[in-house]
Amino acid sequence: MTEKSTPVDLVEGEGLAAVASLWRKAGRELRARFGGSSMLPALPPGTEVLLRCGEAGGPGDVIAFLADGRLLVHRVVARAPDGAWTLTRGDARVLPDAPIRDPDSILGRVAGIWRGASLEPVPAAPDSFPRRWALRFFSAVLQASPGVGSVALRWLHTGNRLARTLPRLLGRRPAL
Repeated sequence: MTEKSTPVDLVEGEGLAAVASLWRKAGRELRARFGGSSMLPALPPGTEVLLRCGEAGGPGDVIAFLADGRLLVHRVVARAPDGAWTLTRGDARVLPDAPIRDPDSILGRVAGIWRGASLEPVPAAPDSFPRRWALRFFSAVLQASPGVGSVALRWLHTGNRLARTLPRLLGRRPAL
């Protein structure tokens, strides 16, 4: 008797994390949509993608991973030579994310985006001097001390969130 698999056309939101973690080891593929604007312009919110579970991807690839209990889709920008950490960044961001230090939190690689009935490659990441500088700086810090680099990036992201939130809490608009 042969086992017949039922394809899953679309998995969204938090259900994706549960499904992908089960399929990661089997190398399954699934179609998924993600929200958020951190991957603009390459992946607008709601873009349907092909996710290859179990593939960690390399620099330049877009991956799905769990960070602080959230499912994120960002681009791999650097990886330690020994694999101790993977550095990611949303295409719409300058600062990299806090490094991924647990390879099991990587669910898979985005192999393409669906446009109608055709699968297209993921567009390349934008490039700029500030993005290159931030990547080189934090990659060097992480090479020297993964713990210090992780804390520094988390601190910067917390400060950035606070700077965006505080004016709203005080009823003021941020300066442009």
